[in-house]
Amino acid sequence: MTGRYFFEGKNAHHAMCMGIDHGMTFEIVVDGEVRIVKPEHWMLQRMDLCARFRFYVHTDSLGLIEPRVGDVCVAWYRVDEKHLTTFLHWESRTQRKRFIKIIQRNGIAFMWPEVEQ
Repeated sequence: MTGRYFFEGKNAHHAMCMGIDHGMTFEIVVDGEVRIVKPEHWMLQRMDLCARFRFYVHTDSLGLIEPRVGDVCVAWYRVDEKHLTTFLHWESRTQRKRFIKIIQRNGIAFMWPEVEQ
């Protein structure tokens, strides 16, 4: 089982960009209470507030981190004790690599979240 996807407080600006550019929503814990956050432009000006939280990708947004046709991705392979990296355009859902990280969608940078272990 994999852990939850998140953006650490120091990368809160990445969470804000993902929300604004790609429609991602998040969960944060404020005073022991879970709150759903849909990032807005004004939050980029208040990084001092946002940096205090860990932004967990809301379950409704998990589909956004699945590769889509046209995404620019990075794939990692292990071949003969070496790790190879390649860039590719995602062309079909049957295309699979060992690990894929989206770096661009619809010409807009895609910030990849961290994963809890």
